[in-house]
Amino acid sequence: MHLLIFFLVMLVTDFVASLPASIYMIIRVITLLDPSLLANADPEDPSALIEAFNAASATVFSEDGYLLTLLLSTLATAIICVIYCRFVERRPIASMGLSVKRSSFGLYGIGLLAGLLMFGLAFLIMYASGAVHVSGGRFAPVVLGLYLFAFLIQGASEEILIRGYFMTSLTNNTSAGSAVICSSLLFAAMHSGNMGVSFLALFNIFLFGLLLGLITFRTGSLLLPMALHGIWNFAEGNIFGTAVSGLRPNHSLLVSTLAEGRGTTNGGEFGPEGGAAVTVALVIALAVFLLLPQKATQVPEVSTPDQTEDEL
Repeated sequence: MHLLIFFLVMLVTDFVASLPASIYMIIRVITLLDPSLLANADPEDPSALIEAFNAASATVFSEDGYLLTLLLSTLATAIICVIYCRFVERRPIASMGLSVKRSSFGLYGIGLLAGLLMFGLAFLIMYASGAVHVSGGRFAPVVLGLYLFAFLIQGASEEILIRGYFMTSLTNNTSAGSAVICSSLLFAAMHSGNMGVSFLALFNIFLFGLLLGLITFRTGSLLLPMALHGIWNFAEGNIFGTAVSGLRPNHSLLVSTLAEGRGTTNGGEFGPEGGAAVTVALVIALAVFLLLPQKATQVPEVSTPDQTEDEL
């Protein structure tokens, strides 16, 4: 039942979140097409029009405006999930790990630093093993700043969907450990349709989900996972210049060229998340997290719809 409801919620969020990027795509494709081609199109032989449309679409797919719109529109996912949890599941926002406390800024800062260090370690492994070659990139402060903001929004939205909503909802019917595992499997499955995906890529995303789920329950907050997720994606695409789960931004501080025949290490078309270097970095991060002295696990209290307002 939790899975069925989740897929219904995700259908709604995906539809709403896709609207801005779809509108952007339609407008830009129309402006790129030659008006004379549209006016003189042959209904019986539309091949020329189709070819021009495909070329225009490919151009738009690589534009910063489209990519930024795609990332920023995920904010709709976060908003819909918060509305659903608050008014349908009738549980407080704090149960999603979104409460702001004195330690919130510290947790968010730790998440940013941890994400940079983790992906930096993975990239260092790729570079040291010869799986990637590096050259200078394009320093465009405004564009990079926009990508940083957009990836932080995108990372936060995925965390609210998978761990703030789905994982914590599962604790009504199962243990925290089972909820972490189930939500991590779902997190990996959501990336199964990405360009260049492989079994290793899905396994790495599962490990990433495990780490973020454990952090959420240990800290009782979603802020650290939100920051870690967002900055990981930004570092992957806009600092080191590699693909982010099949998506490659145009602007990056470095430009990374993958060595041929080293896809097992560098992830190939999917990006580093599909390679063994990220596997090593994630295993090390999990080991460090589990070995560090921890406070008792803080399982968010999740109310059910039949609880009274006093019980909330």
